[in-house]
Amino acid sequence: MSWSRRFEEPIELPDGRKLKTLAEAMAWLAKEIPKSEHKMEKVQNAAHFVTRAAEHNGPMIFAQMGMLQAIHRRRQRVFNPDRKDPGRLFVLVPALTRPAGIKLTGRVLLWRIVIALSLSHRPFVWR
Repeated sequence: MSWSRRFEEPIELPDGRKLKTLAEAMAWLAKEIPKSEHKMEKVQNAAHFVTRAAEHNGPMIFAQMGMLQAIHRRRQRVFNPDRKDPGRLFVLVPALTRPAGIKLTGRVLLWRIVIALSLSHRPFVWR
């Protein structure tokens, strides 16, 4: 329970420096992020999780993820449709069919449907 706790892997900043401890991370949040952005949700979450890790022995992975989100707070995620494998759905569709003598119910069937829908190219609308 101290601000000197180290991250499992140092967090690399865009300028090449590395944050190794919780104290360095909080100092970076206070110094490098403009005051106008201190109220952003990603910055607030990072500060919360770093403080929780230091003062209440919280999970370091949450502090690390919060810091990474705060560092890359302006980056927009862009969907790349070329990354999807169009043949995947056809591989999983037979898994949805019931083999002879085996009854698929409950969670197993639901998860197979969710996986198949998440890998398909077509948007699915619940009706």
